[in-house]
Amino acid sequence: SAGLGTPTKIIDTETDEVRPTTLDDVRNHLRLIDALDHIERSIQLEPGRSDFRLRKAGVQLVLRHGQAAQATAVELAALSPDDPDLQLAVARIFADCGNHAGAAKYLEAVAAEHRATPEFLSRYATNQFFLGNIETAEQAVADYLALNPPRPGRKLLLRSAMRKQTSGRNHVDELRTYLAGSPPPDQAVNAHFALAKELEDLGDYQRSFEALRAGAALQRRSVRYNPADELANIRGIAKAFEAEAFEAIPDSGSTETPVFIVGLPRTGTTLVERLLTRSGDVKPSEENYDFTLAFSSVINEQIAAHPGRGLSPLSAALEADYGEIASRYLASMRGMLGEAAMYLDKTPFNYLYCGLIRKAFPNARIIHMVRDPMDACYAIFKTLFSRAYFYSYDLEELAAYYVAYRELMDHWR
Repeated sequence: SAGLGTPTKIIDTETDEVRPTTLDDVRNHLRLIDALDHIERSIQLEPGRSDFRLRKAGVQLVLRHGQAAQATAVELAALSPDDPDLQLAVARIFADCGNHAGAAKYLEAVAAEHRATPEFLSRYATNQFFLGNIETAEQAVADYLALNPPRPGRKLLLRSAMRKQTSGRNHVDELRTYLAGSPPPDQAVNAHFALAKELEDLGDYQRSFEALRAGAALQRRSVRYNPADELANIRGIAKAFEAEAFEAIPDSGSTETPVFIVGLPRTGTTLVERLLTRSGDVKPSEENYDFTLAFSSVINEQIAAHPGRGLSPLSAALEADYGEIASRYLASMRGMLGEAAMYLDKTPFNYLYCGLIRKAFPNARIIHMVRDPMDACYAIFKTLFSRAYFYSYDLEELAAYYVAYRELMDHWR
């Protein structure tokens, strides 16, 4: 692993799995820049090829050039305005950039023709949920499930999460029937979490917890996670960044003032983000790995430049160029969000890197969200995360992680 802790990961686009960042990923990043140049030349030779622009947008997304990817998507949509499959692909590009309002435009353009297809309804339901159009999203989910899709699990959970269920309006019996049919484990996980949520809404807390525990146990068996390694990484950060070593690291010369909201998930980070971005002067990003990737790439280059010194990621972090880390992070934020007076990053696990953030951005605002331990841990336990927070599906592992998290935050303070 090239990072300081296990959150230093990227998503493998071939397997849809999350894996640690390695030196090869940094080399691949450079290859992607070369690939983008080749794609540009291909488009110049054959400007009418939509597949070239689709690939270009995909590479731009991986490079965190979200603004450019959206511009490419607009060009792509204009090439074949009557091709519904292409318009759906354009909508996905906008959604992957966090621009759900932009995605809605292209989804609605093909609604008449694609309304009855599972792919459209799945995307449209999620899109409308993100935009806060709950009734429209609920109808799209209902239409999607009426098609009897083979893998309905995630939409079962979305349906349950969209509103508080009542004794006169709920899906408890339907979810129990679905689970009784022995669905695949990954689908059953979603159904268990959906059932737990609805039973909690109805005040049946004991059965809610039983469903939650069943779903969490299934999910825990499906992920590769070593809690001992996770805790060792967290405590290793504190050991490496002791006061004397930390003070010896030169501050970056950056005068930028990004805002980082850190802590555990489900502690109010989204609420604070909404409060801070009301004025429009602060641009928020969706949860991302931008800071992790910025320092990982610099640290990897430091290790590669001194092969005989036996540097570890932690020892390399003590002598890294934090100005370069700041520059790469800001490039990603600008690439995804455009120019802004101030950027806001509410990726909770950045709590691991508070010291690195301070060295890269001496003027950064770091807001640590703290919630009662029982409230925080139970809120985490009853949330089914997408490819993250693997410690959250076992209560013993969750408790151990919480202790290590608080120790590290005490260290940073």
